[in-house]
Amino acid sequence: MLEYARWKYILVAAVLVLGLLFASPNFFGSDPALQIARKDHAAIADDAKKEVESYLKDQKVPFSRTYTDKGRLIVRFANVPNQLAGSEAINAHYKDTYWTCAAVCIFSTRLM
Repeated sequence: MLEYARWKYILVAAVLVLGLLFASPNFFGSDPALQIARKDHAAIADDAKKEVESYLKDQKVPFSRTYTDKGRLIVRFANVPNQLAGSEAINAHYKDTYWTCAAVCIFSTRLM
């Protein structure tokens, strides 16, 4: 049987572990999301969250869920066209109050 030096086996194992580590984000799906922050850098309150949710519902922009993270409102969408429609609606109505940023969130954050 063919034998190799021990360090070569360790090197191959280390490369495999690093490859799995770098490939791990691909194991999770992603959600299109919209991050909304106040222009005055204050945290978004629950009443503002409800106001944005009702505005998106009035504009018939479907979204899957909303939550606050570090003072910012995160709105999750099922697909990119809904994300873009939500971004345009928020930017048109709340242009003096909020900044928006289109983002992609990983499914694993739903477990938090």
